[in-house]
Amino acid sequence: MKESSSSSSARKQQLQRRRRCGNHCPPSTTRLFHYRSLFIVVAASLFLFSEKNKGADAFVSPTLFPTWKTSSITTAPLRNNKRQHNKNSSPTIINTIKQQPQATTTTTTTTSLRLVAGLLAETCEPLLSLSRTFTDSYGIALVQHPLSTKSLTAGMLCGISDVIAQKRAACPGDGTEYNFMRTVRFASKGCLGGIVWMYWYNGIDGFLTYTDDVIGTGSAAATSSSSSTNISFYALAAAILPPEAGTSFLAFAKDHLGSVTTGISIVLEQFVWCPLVYGTFEIPISTIMNGGRSVTVGSIQREVDAKLNGLLVSNAKVWTLANIVIYNVPLEWRLFVGNVIDIFWQSIVSDVSADCGGDDENCELPDDNDGEFVALPEFGMVSTMASTDSSRSNNTNSNKSLSVPEPSFSAEKNRI
Repeated sequence: MKESSSSSSARKQQLQRRRRCGNHCPPSTTRLFHYRSLFIVVAASLFLFSEKNKGADAFVSPTLFPTWKTSSITTAPLRNNKRQHNKNSSPTIINTIKQQPQATTTTTTTTSLRLVAGLLAETCEPLLSLSRTFTDSYGIALVQHPLSTKSLTAGMLCGISDVIAQKRAACPGDGTEYNFMRTVRFASKGCLGGIVWMYWYNGIDGFLTYTDDVIGTGSAAATSSSSSTNISFYALAAAILPPEAGTSFLAFAKDHLGSVTTGISIVLEQFVWCPLVYGTFEIPISTIMNGGRSVTVGSIQREVDAKLNGLLVSNAKVWTLANIVIYNVPLEWRLFVGNVIDIFWQSIVSDVSADCGGDDENCELPDDNDGEFVALPEFGMVSTMASTDSSRSNNTNSNKSLSVPEPSFSAEKNRI
C-alpha cells in the first residue's frame, strides 16, 4: 500500500510545501537534477584519482592515447601515394588512396582529443595538485590514526549534511531559524556511528578474504579456518558444502572474486548487520537524543518496533546500488565514500523529512485553506530523528509553528 501511494504522497507534500513557502522554493525535481549532476562530477573525480588514473597523468598515459608520432607516420604515405597516382593510376594505388583518409581522420581525431585533454590537465593542475596533497595527507592519517580520523570525519560530514538539510528545508520568510544544537547532536551521533561502521567494514573485509589455502574442502578447510585468527567465509563454505559443490563454488569465487565478494557483503549487511545496528544503536540513540528526559525503555522499544522494518526496506532501496561502489573502493576509504553519498542523499530527501511529523503511520500536514490536517502516507525515507524530534516539538508547544525536523542517516543507511 505504501509503495502504490508513494508517488501521490510526494506530489501532495510538494503542494503543501509550495503553499507554505510560496514561490520562494524551486521544484524538487530541479534540485534533484542539480544534485545528480554534482554527484556525477564527484564520481568522475574519484575515478580520476583512482589507482590506474592518477590525476593529470591519465591524460598522457600511453595506454589511454597512442604516441605523438602516430600522426606523422600515418599521413606521410598518403602524400606519396597521391604523387604516384598522378604518374600511374593503377587499381592498387587507387584502392590505397581510398583507404588512407579513414586512418588519417581517426588519427587526427585522436590527436585533437589528446591536445584538449592535455590542455585541460594543465589548466586544472593547481587544483589537481591540491587534491593530491589532501588525499595523501588524509591517507596517511587513516593509516596512522584510523579510529580518530574516521570518527571525526564521520561527525564532520554528518554535521555538514544536517546544515544542508536545514538550509534547503527552510523557506524565506517563514520564521524558521537555524538550529545549531541539532547539528551538534547530529554530528555527535555521526562520530559514534563512524566507529560502529568502521568495525563492520574491517570485520567483513577480513571475513571475506580469499586465500589459496581455503581451496581444500571438508575437514581440511575447517581446520585451516579455525587455526587462523580471522574466520574465512570461503573456508566455512568449503567445509559445509559437499566436496564437489564446495570445489565448484571456490573455483567460481576465485574466477569472479570481486563480484562474489561484493554480493555477499551486501547480503550480509542488509540481512545481518543492519537489523542489529538499527535496532540496538540507530533508533535508540536517535530517540534518546531527541526525547530528552521523557525517554523510557518502553518508548525506545515502541520506536524500534514501529520503524525497524521500514528502515530496512528503505536501506535496501537506497543503498544496494551505492554499496556496489562502496565495497569496491579501498578498505580505508569505504567509510568516507559512504559519508559523502550520505550528504547527497540527505539533501535530496530533506524536503520530505521537513514536512513529516511524529506519527508512526502518517505525516499530518496543515492545509492553509481550511485549517484542517491532511493525512499523507509515511514516505519510506522519513528519518528516525526527524519524527521523534517533531513529536517532541509538537507536544511541547502546539501553537508553535512546525520546526524543521531533524534528518537521520538511519532512514537510509547510517554510515556515519
